[in-house]
Amino acid sequence: MTRLPLISIKDAKFRMIGALASSGSNPYIFPNPISLTINPDEKWVISGPRKSQLMSILAAKHVSDPPLGRQYPFLKKKRVPSQVIQTLEFRGSINMGHLSARYEFFKDEFDMTLIEELKRASRDPATAMDDIPQLLKMLELDQIGDRWFGALSNGQTRRSRIAKALMKHPELLLIDDPFLGLDPGAADLVSNVCKELPETRGTHAILGLRSHETVPDWITHVAYADKSGIVVAGEKSLSGELLEKAKTKHDEKIFLRGERAKQAREKLASDQDAPSVLTMNSVDVTYSGKPVLSSLSWDVKPGQKWHLRGVNGAGKSTLLSLITADHPQSWNEKIVMCGTPREVGNHSYFSINNRIGHTSPEIHALFPKTQTVTEAIDTGYIVGSNIPPKNLTPEQKEKRDSLISHFELDAERDTPFNDLTVSQQKVVLFIRAVIKNPDILILDEALSGMDDDAVDLCKEMMESWPGSVIAVAHLDEELPSCTHYIQLKPNAEPAETGQL
Repeated sequence: MTRLPLISIKDAKFRMIGALASSGSNPYIFPNPISLTINPDEKWVISGPRKSQLMSILAAKHVSDPPLGRQYPFLKKKRVPSQVIQTLEFRGSINMGHLSARYEFFKDEFDMTLIEELKRASRDPATAMDDIPQLLKMLELDQIGDRWFGALSNGQTRRSRIAKALMKHPELLLIDDPFLGLDPGAADLVSNVCKELPETRGTHAILGLRSHETVPDWITHVAYADKSGIVVAGEKSLSGELLEKAKTKHDEKIFLRGERAKQAREKLASDQDAPSVLTMNSVDVTYSGKPVLSSLSWDVKPGQKWHLRGVNGAGKSTLLSLITADHPQSWNEKIVMCGTPREVGNHSYFSINNRIGHTSPEIHALFPKTQTVTEAIDTGYIVGSNIPPKNLTPEQKEKRDSLISHFELDAERDTPFNDLTVSQQKVVLFIRAVIKNPDILILDEALSGMDDDAVDLCKEMMESWPGSVIAVAHLDEELPSCTHYIQLKPNAEPAETGQL
């Protein structure tokens, strides 16, 4: 294995390319020059509130100033970085013809199984099956290789995307937020896989973690980036104090949010006679005769904030699709919304979703990439279309502009969605979900992939949010303060509900 550095950055600054460059507003990613050398015998984590930006620079994105300020010595100038580098930013990429198809395992001619997806990802499809069994076993996907890719749970999809990246035999794999959206067991699995990649696949992995996340024991080096640039980079011990301060600050925020959540629970306790916004009375859902939800009863009051829990595949996505009328079995008198049973004639898809704000990995995957920030947020005012409305009232425009400023996106308001960072994309979809003050706000992994600062802004807004919230998150760091929980269990066992 080569001993030349993998990446060498020396006193370089970086500009974004694409739409920002053509518009003339193209600031440097970091205001100060950065330097960083990554060697093949080192195992790196990139951390800090601007770690995603640094990860994108390491992945050969953006323009270096000076041009030779960033080099990849191990390539020996015989190959270009794009041939040997793979990056994963978990933005929820899922191929599906229609969202509701996922919930009935509907299969069209263009749909593929997981194994077929991996074959397509290979640089040499003729020999792909020599590689696929090992990858499936390594990532504990060997029992679902014949399952339609679009029907996988979010956790399964994310592990599958790692497998797809490895099918290209990269020499350098950068994974931003590798553990977000995974339950603890799956997160440990992915960590061990990344640790062993140099030996098992000849691939060097660089991980992007939030500053308060625990750095795996096998990591040897850490680089910490904030808005100014790289604050510290080197052996893990050098960043220990900085990471500890970040964790302490994070814990203090958690404590204060807990106190505010306690006050919110006390207020809710006095409002329990208010009419329910959503009630499910012994609801059943089956797929090909196999129960997924069985006799599910659930009552959501105004202002309650629910944490929807359950391991990957337990039925969380199915339950949410019933609420949003994306599931074929949504029209059921056992589902009552704002006092009216969910029957044809009582509700329509549009009347239901007029009361709902929603953001999820699926929405992220399917969202139009060419819309500007302003256009994308404006679509939150309407139902059933991603075409920006042209007839917004002055009050609606003022609210949109106020939220753009609050979330520090003023400079990006005319930037196409696809040219934003993953964190900025997630923030735009969050604003889009809250823009019309919905009675029910569904946050399905909404904060996953956001920078620390953006997460804080979203959580602060949710602390005073007047409507009901249903949140899905595997990690506490991604969860707004909740007052209640509903725990779905595998094999359609009875769900558990309670107060937090």
